Amino acid sequence: MKVLPLCCFPSIYWFGLANGGEDFVIDLHETYAKQTFRNRFDILAANGRMTLTIPVVGQKGEKTPYSEIKIAHGKWKYGHISSIRSAYGRSAFFEHYFPKVEELIRSEPEFLLDFNKKAFEIVSSFVQEKDKMSNSTEPFPYNDESGKFFDHRHDFEPSFNSPSLKPYYQVFSDRHPFQNNLSSLDLLFNLGPKAVDYTLLIKNGEV
Repeated sequence: MKVLPLCCFPSIYWFGLANGGEDFVIDLHETYAKQTFRNRFDILAANGRMTLTIPVVGQKGEKTPYSEIKIAHGKWKYGHISSIRSAYGRSAFFEHYFPKVEELIRSEPEFLLDFNKKAFEIVSSFVQEKDKMSNSTEPFPYNDESGKFFDHRHDFEPSFNSPSLKPYYQVFSDRHPFQNNLSSLDLLFNLGPKAVDYTLLIKNGEV
């Protein structure tokens, strides 16, 4: 079994792991990890790779349960919507998927965990092979040596070098080289219903 964190619009590699052979569990009870993809996601914009961050209320150095992290509401919503529209407005499947993404960003869930659950629901139904997921009922220990699970929670920090994936057409392929392992939104807007087929290539070791 694999243990994955609940990221914001999870990356393509995240879904490659999720669609692998083992079942997976999302750790909803972990201590919130700052400066990770739990509150940010990468897209490809006209000027290159862009990171969009969901601002959260500061923890003042304290260890805080993920479930207690609150979103700092403000003008960032309009910037995120504008950036996604500019980045993917010319993509083949933009009009099909964007309304749900925009609705979520404009909504006002109090907690980051609730926002990320909805973000996951939007993309998972199109990118995930089948329902092999469960949510944790208690925290999973880090550095566990029992061999009962494969811990991938550290794989979703900006410093992690994810495997190189097979290139697919991206909106700005005419001006930028292929951008590896962006948010699953990039895959969804560009490939639409074929997005799940791409993640299965990761599962089968073909990318």
